[in-house]
Amino acid sequence: MGKKDYELLFLEEIVDRLQGKRLYVIAEHVGLSYPTVLDIATSKKKNPKYDTVNALSRYFGETYTIE
Repeated sequence: MGKKDYELLFLEEIVDRLQGKRLYVIAEHVGLSYPTVLDIATSKKKNPKYDTVNALSRYFGETYTIE
C-alpha cells in the first residue's frame, strides 16, 4: 500500500474549498459525477461515501496551498 501524501478533509472543509470553483472541472478530474460534486458544494449531500470524500481530499491536497 502506498503512502498517502494528503489529509482526509472534513466535509465542511471540502464544501468551503469547492465554493467559487468550476465544479464540472473538479468532478472530471477526480472521476465523480458533476451532480455529486454539486450536491456536496451546496450541502445537499450530508453523508457522502468515503471514496467521494477521499477523492476530493486528494484533489485539494494536490492543488490547494495556503499562503
